[in-house]
Amino acid sequence: MVDRRQDCERSERSGLPPNGVVKHSSGSILASMIEESPSRLVLVRHGQSRSNLEEWISSQSTCGGLTELGRAEAAAARDRLAQLPDLAPDAVVVSTMRRAIETAAIVAEPTGMQAEQRSELLIEDRQLSQARDVILRYLRETSPAEPKAWRALADVRQRLGDSAGSHEALARWFEALNELERAESQLQLALRHVPIGSQDELRLRATLDGMRTRIAQQE
Repeated sequence: MVDRRQDCERSERSGLPPNGVVKHSSGSILASMIEESPSRLVLVRHGQSRSNLEEWISSQSTCGGLTELGRAEAAAARDRLAQLPDLAPDAVVVSTMRRAIETAAIVAEPTGMQAEQRSELLIEDRQLSQARDVILRYLRETSPAEPKAWRALADVRQRLGDSAGSHEALARWFEALNELERAESQLQLALRHVPIGSQDELRLRATLDGMRTRIAQQE
């Protein structure tokens, strides 16, 4: 048995409620943040993008921008922030990714401000390399023929500047979709980006020969 009177006496001495849990409303927490901090950073994630919808990793050059849902999400964030005048910004900063630019343009509408685009806010090469390694491990250990994984790998390799690897991954993507002629075209493109006589060229040519054999068998 627990003596609740002892709990109450301890809570009176400590200033805590009997259950030892302090509850704050979101309004009181926000108010304390405003009082204690001379400046605030408000982070807004971009709305749904085309690559989010189709589940692939886009690069700056391939970003398709926001979907209709993404624009609606950005508008909802705009309307919510407009109800919080204490969070009115002194500046709006955004990366150079199209989906982020479109989101910022919608969210910043009530302020009349134009977002400052900063390329250094884009994902770093180190993070891209980690993403590439995760995808490769997934393909190797879990699902070697997963189309979305090959497409994601192609996008990551493109952003890392690996043109040959990107085309080769696209070839595997088309192969997984049974679009062998398009896979053949991507292998031919990959060959243009590897040194003549290199091991990569020999490997890609062998893969291309095998692909052409499979195409001929389907005819």
